[in-house]
Amino acid sequence: MNSPARFIDHTLLRPDATAAAFERLCAEAATAADVALLSAASAGRIEVKAAGGIRDWAACRAMLAAGVGRIGTSAGVQIMREWLAAREQV
Repeated sequence: MNSPARFIDHTLLRPDATAAAFERLCAEAATAADVALLSAASAGRIEVKAAGGIRDWAACRAMLAAGVGRIGTSAGVQIMREWLAAREQV
């Protein structure tokens, strides 16, 4: 299913962006603050997915704390190793 909500991007959180800023924003990953804003604005009506630049457990944890329901990453094995190591230290 291709819902329009599937294509919402963090660049939409900055409506005053110029064309140059928009190109730069498309190339950068959303911050945890961007994700928290989108998550709060969606009020549970859509599931927020964070992807891009999430390469360690700290970044993953920050996005989860910001309210994402899904993480998109190619570093899943590394993140899980770090998560397990952090869990063993507790």
